[in-house]
Amino acid sequence: MSGLNIDSALFIGLITIGPIFVMIGLLLALFPPTKMNGFYGYRSPQSMKSQKNWAFAQVHAAAGFLRWGLILTAIAMTGLLIPVPKALEVFLFAFFTGFSIYRIIRTTEKDLKHVE
Repeated sequence: MSGLNIDSALFIGLITIGPIFVMIGLLLALFPPTKMNGFYGYRSPQSMKSQKNWAFAQVHAAAGFLRWGLILTAIAMTGLLIPVPKALEVFLFAFFTGFSIYRIIRTTEKDLKHVE
């Protein structure tokens, strides 16, 4: 196992964030907030316009968190096997994490526009 990059910031960061996203997705899918609230669930002005929007946003965001959590975990495993220059590790971690959050929000908000 000498070729594995277990001390890589890319691996450590994404192998942490990926499963956290999966857990958030599972939590939202298995225990979705049924009523609008300011504490738990996917909250945005668009998702809180109506109960129908709220319910849709919870299902959509749960699927996004699950999808991107698995993608980030797969990227982490790739980062474990493929050497990445140290100077790029933190940048790639921030990029992949930021891009996944952007995609979850962007797709959820875009699809919310077609609910009502």
